Amino acid sequence: TDQLIRFKFGLPLEEASVVKYADLTMLATERRDLDIDDSIPWVILEGIPPTDLFEIYPLRPSQAFGLFMARFNELMELRQCAA
Repeated sequence: TDQLIRFKFGLPLEEASVVKYADLTMLATERRDLDIDDSIPWVILEGIPPTDLFEIYPLRPSQAFGLFMARFNELMELRQCAA
């Protein structure tokens, strides 16, 4: 459960309210941008607007993998330069 994971890794036993709000904001944004708005109200999202800072564009798995690996390699190069 969530509590066991928090205990095992020394995390606070309760999620900070700002983290919970950010999580719900992302859920609202995903609902908007990934076209999963089925016109049925989601009670958990009442009063939580999606962000206007960006839009989410879905990627195919191969695209996501390529972008992830490119960023990973970039960070590894920076790490080697700093060593």
